[in-house]
Amino acid sequence: MANPVFSPPVAPQVGTVPSTEVKVLAAAFGDGYEQTQPDGLNHIRRLWNLTWVAIQSRADADAIEAFFVARGGSEVFDYQIPGEAAVMQFRCPTWTPPRDVGGGVWAVTARFRQAFDVTA
Repeated sequence: MANPVFSPPVAPQVGTVPSTEVKVLAAAFGDGYEQTQPDGLNHIRRLWNLTWVAIQSRADADAIEAFFVARGGSEVFDYQIPGEAAVMQFRCPTWTPPRDVGGGVWAVTARFRQAFDVTA
């Protein structure tokens, strides 16, 4: 079954920069000595903090949040971050509910965490 595709009604703020999360296994020994190794095949993943700051309607802001709520923070979805070369898999573990930033404009923020699930 194909992953759901996130297609927000408006694009997120331009200039979004990813951060990197690295998972390693570590064994600490005396005198500060430590041995480390990668934890799994995909131990390096990207994280994006996305912000939609110029949503012109509450309905569009609610649609963005409804997509996140439907995934429940655990279901993988496909999305192409603006400026990135390819569609990637993500989970969205945290987001803010729509907030009125004045003048009938709404904002939503979300944290996307790259996923490496097998798709059929």
